[in-house]
Formats: sequence, structure tokens, C-alpha cells
Amino acid sequence: MNEITGLPVFVQVADPVGAGFVASLARPGGNATGFTIYEYGIGAKWIELLKEISPSVTRVAILRDTANVAEIAMFGAIQTAAPLLGMELSPIGLSDASEIERGITAFARESNRGLIVVSGSTAILHRESIIAMVPGTNFLPSTRITHSSPPVA
Repeated sequence: MNEITGLPVFVQVADPVGAGFVASLARPGGNATGFTIYEYGIGAKWIELLKEISPSVTRVAILRDTANVAEIAMFGAIQTAAPLLGMELSPIGLSDASEIERGITAFARESNRGLIVVSGSTAILHRESIIAMVPGTNFLPSTRITHSSPPVA
């Protein structure tokens, strides 16, 4: 971390450690203060909840934006938890509709499967296509889907 004079404040930073604002979240050091917009450990909770809801799930597709720092970190938390729950992950990128379709089509051939869509602007952009492509789903209409991203003022 570079020496900073004064009181630096970071607001809505996806990864303050990766951006070099602080040495670690546990011990930021220096005189930095602020908050992050993500708690990456929630990714591990998502996969735990999926296993609790459907104990037979052993394969999980993770739809995420591979260019989004926060989603990369969230995927890391999911990767850490998956083997402990006996789950195998199939990451699927969200860069465009054809990539999503190829990934979901290939994954749909598997049995004992589940799906986690990491919340972000790319997932929101493609939500209609994701819902339409996932076979045998019981999703609410997309107008009723909520996400956990904070509001942007």
C-alpha cells in the first residue's frame, strides 16, 4: 500500500485489497477507511444453501462475468466451498448470449445439477435469456427477480 497522507476514503470499491487501497481487510493499516460493496464469503453461503435445498445436487453451473473483479472473487469463495460439500463446478461466462447458451446447453445434459448466477450488471443484462435457456426451471417471471447488488445513486 502506498503511503497516503490525510484520510483516504474508498466508497463502493469491489476489491480494496486488489486495488491497493489496503493491505488486508482484517488489518488495513495506515489511515485508510471505507467499505466494500461485496462480502465474498456470501458465495460460499450460496452453494451451502443450494446443497441444503437440494441435497442430491453434485454439479453446479456458476454463471459469472469473467471480467468483473468482484465476480472473480465471489467465484473463488464458491470454489473453496464446493469440494467440502462434494460439489463439482462448471463455470460459465456471461460475455454474450451465445456463450451463455453453449454453457447452459452443455451443462443441461448433466444430472444432479444446480445453478448459481452471480449477481452483477452482466447477469441482469442477460436475465431474460438465462431464464429462457435453463430447462425445467421454476423461475419467477423476470420482472420479479431480485438481486443483491447495492443501488447506484
